[in-house]
Amino acid sequence: MSPLTLLSPQDFFRTQVCAASKSLQIELSNDIEFYLVNLLCEFINPSQLALDNENVLDTPLALILKKALESPPDNQIKVMKRLGDTSLYVSGYFQDCFKRKAVDVNYYIDMGSNAYGHTAQLMRSYKSDSHFSKIYTTLSLEFRNLVALITEIAETLLVSRNDDLLDTYIKWQNTQSVKLRKALEDRGVQPVLFSSKLSS
Repeated sequence: MSPLTLLSPQDFFRTQVCAASKSLQIELSNDIEFYLVNLLCEFINPSQLALDNENVLDTPLALILKKALESPPDNQIKVMKRLGDTSLYVSGYFQDCFKRKAVDVNYYIDMGSNAYGHTAQLMRSYKSDSHFSKIYTTLSLEFRNLVALITEIAETLLVSRNDDLLDTYIKWQNTQSVKLRKALEDRGVQPVLFSSKLSS
């Protein structure tokens, strides 16, 4: 029996990012792959990503944007980056939650893409850093593809667990994901989409 191999969070998420990009046929540069791996590692403990002692996942995006626009350039870069990161993570990892929100996923995508675009401009004009400006420009332009990639990772991790058939069904109910439907069918469940409205 081979000994259990423990992966670091970086190695684990690198494997997930590479597998998802291959599955979705999304080409990632080394810089973008590295960025996504680090983002996923950071959100293992989102409490460490606090802005003014507030968890970024509990803070409305509009308030993060307000804080960014009212900050001096150095801090604005940090807050805009955090806005982009939070928008990307939430819109990718929690697709099913948007059924219960007042805003849809496109709001998060627009906010995140614009935040990365603004970060790219600041890196170029304020920091004279063309390398990171290019990275944030790519994150901005490819935001929707990166959301799909993170969604693929989230669904893969959900399907890979053996004790969450109900969770998988609920998530499929909210997203109608093809991957989750297949996972349910593979386990002998024929999913049925329930309407939220009672028929008269």
